[in-house]
Amino acid sequence: MILRLKLGQSLFFLAMAALALSFLHAAVQGPFGLLKRIQIEAETSENITERDSLQREVNRMRNLTRRLSDHYLDLDLLDERARHVLGLMRPDEVIIPDHIRPVADGSRRKSDSAKRSDVLDLGQS
Repeated sequence: MILRLKLGQSLFFLAMAALALSFLHAAVQGPFGLLKRIQIEAETSENITERDSLQREVNRMRNLTRRLSDHYLDLDLLDERARHVLGLMRPDEVIIPDHIRPVADGSRRKSDSAKRSDVLDLGQS
């Protein structure tokens, strides 16, 4: 037995199928679809990581600012910062640069322009 549909019924089923496909497309790729939600969740986790990193930096800067304030003065920090900014050192100190760059023959030598160096105090402790 072959089921024959009238023209109106066929158009109705085609319209409903097109409507269902339209809703399916909107649910997956629309502005509030699954793909957009996955993208937003990934961006959210990246932003949270960046926020936490920036918060740690703000806390570090607050600590340094407090330690250099009028109410609480850390003399060691003040001495370290003054020497770093002015580029000075005491006669009983040795500077060991952090950055060592290779030379053409494969050996290593101290960098002429070290960004940061550690200071060893050779004075009487």
